[in-house]
Amino acid sequence: SEFMSALSVANIDALTASMSQASKNFQDRIKELQLEVSRLEYAAAKLERQYENVDPTNRLIASTLEERWETALQDLANAKIDLVHASEATPESKLSLSDRRVLVDAGKTMPEIWDRSTLDSRKRLLRTLIVQVNLLRKPEGLVCIRIVWKGGLVTEVDTTIPIHSPDYDD
Repeated sequence: SEFMSALSVANIDALTASMSQASKNFQDRIKELQLEVSRLEYAAAKLERQYENVDPTNRLIASTLEERWETALQDLANAKIDLVHASEATPESKLSLSDRRVLVDAGKTMPEIWDRSTLDSRKRLLRTLIVQVNLLRKPEGLVCIRIVWKGGLVTEVDTTIPIHSPDYDD
């Protein structure tokens, strides 16, 4: 029943909003990593200038500056790798109008399709839409079921289980 509710128009709107927020978060993360690369480039260039300007006869200072410069270059290389990896990851795209219509139509016909589906088909379909399910046992045989759907929508349902159940230990 929660699956059918998740396919409602309101939940599709929530999914669209969640996907838009994910896209914004993705862009913010890329910008943050680009700023970090710029900062590290500046720091490495500054350390390079300091190293080149040190008196070669002062080996201790030159050695220390060289180590700091090498560390800065390694930090810069790692930041560039992080930026490339983050840029390659694609955020969830926005739902197009046609995709939204397909989902709304699927939501309307899903109860009929669900009733005719095999258990394996139902499981596969649920796995494509659910990120995780958490159970929290409460007193008196209550269980809170928390479903996290792809796109960030969360559903919480309280249900009862028989206290005499062998799976219920308090």
